[in-house]
Amino acid sequence: TLRFMTMHYPINPDKVFLAGVSDGATGCYAAANLIPSPFAGFIAVSGFGGMLAAVAMPLFPSNIMQRPIYNINAGKDRIYDINEVNKFLDWLITSGARVMRKEYPDELHGFDYRSREFGTLANYIRTWSRPSDTRGINWKAVQGFQNCSDYLIDFTINNSSNAPYLNAYWKQDTLEISSEGLAEALVSFPFVNKKKIRVRINKKGSRLVRALPQNALLSYRFMMHACFPTVPRSACYRIQF
Repeated sequence: TLRFMTMHYPINPDKVFLAGVSDGATGCYAAANLIPSPFAGFIAVSGFGGMLAAVAMPLFPSNIMQRPIYNINAGKDRIYDINEVNKFLDWLITSGARVMRKEYPDELHGFDYRSREFGTLANYIRTWSRPSDTRGINWKAVQGFQNCSDYLIDFTINNSSNAPYLNAYWKQDTLEISSEGLAEALVSFPFVNKKKIRVRINKKGSRLVRALPQNALLSYRFMMHACFPTVPRSACYRIQF
């Protein structure tokens, strides 16, 4: 959908939001947990992200905290008990997720009170933008689902029984990586466009990694993950663990 819209309209890629009501709101939490990369933020109304465990989707606050979420629930919602919703939101906020919450004590499930929210929603849409100052990767792989994180184009998981993750940050000219459970990762940073980069994995000896040729990207799931119809001009690097 994002590809289609950007081909027909002058979309600002830093101002795309995902919003939903009821199951759509729960879907916003799934997207924040799995594919936050193309979005500036999420707006979840009358939903309950805590129910995702029922579909075997583990929730990782470190993934969700990469984007802000505006959460609205009704006090008399007969589908999602407000006490259970608040326990879930408390857990996320305590874990570091940027969740702004609002409760309408006398309202029911749905969004019949939306006229009272238009000003707040408009303000968030004006002030939130997709982060551009993040210079690293902090991602826990959610196995069995499509994943798309900032700067992490694709990855493959090895046979490790532990939860796969990738943490990477730049220390001068070296990409310092901490990882477990991954066989390889394809990364691309918009501020790095070199033929080779130096990487150090799990504090072991550093090595040089050559940038992939541009036509090699077509053989990866890169095009599936890229939500906008242009291939980034920055180089992509395949890191093997």
